[in-house]
Amino acid sequence: MNKNDFITTLKRRLKHLPKEDFEDAIAYYTEYLEEMGVDAQSDVTSKLGTPEDAAREIIANCTEKHINNQKEKGSIKNSTTIIRMTILAILASPIAIPLAAAAIALLAVILCTFIILILTLGFMGVALAGSGILLFISILFAVGIAQKLVCCGLGFLFLGVGILLMLATILLSRSYACAIAALFQKMFIRKKVES
Repeated sequence: MNKNDFITTLKRRLKHLPKEDFEDAIAYYTEYLEEMGVDAQSDVTSKLGTPEDAAREIIANCTEKHINNQKEKGSIKNSTTIIRMTILAILASPIAIPLAAAAIALLAVILCTFIILILTLGFMGVALAGSGILLFISILFAVGIAQKLVCCGLGFLFLGVGILLMLATILLSRSYACAIAALFQKMFIRKKVES
């Protein structure tokens, strides 16, 4: 692999790095190759290794640099950059595709489980409220005053618990949707660079 192919492959592997880190890495390797005095057609992988290995090392160094910067600042302001850098470091490894697939599958299962739990609470609330209404209707068919009072009491109980479960479902679904939206916004939407 000649030096132009090396730099092209390295650029493709590092395209998701923050702009400053990307430019620094490409400038470093370009200068290094020029200082080596290698002609345009010579194989540089024997001296530098593969561009994939270089990309893994650069991503690991950049991740470590961002983590150290965050520790020095004592804040969590740049946590999305560190999360992205960590994901890039994982994806640069040879076993990344199966691990990423497993992580995505696990995340999908967790999301579906929470959705099913919320829906179950909602259906239980509707069923209990409906049972309460049916118990009120059954007062008309009850024989004695004791049966009417029991139907009335159970009707209020079931209706109340059903309404509470439906309200809990609404609140949980709202907070769950907000949490998911915030997570995706933090992980995938880059903040605008302040100029």
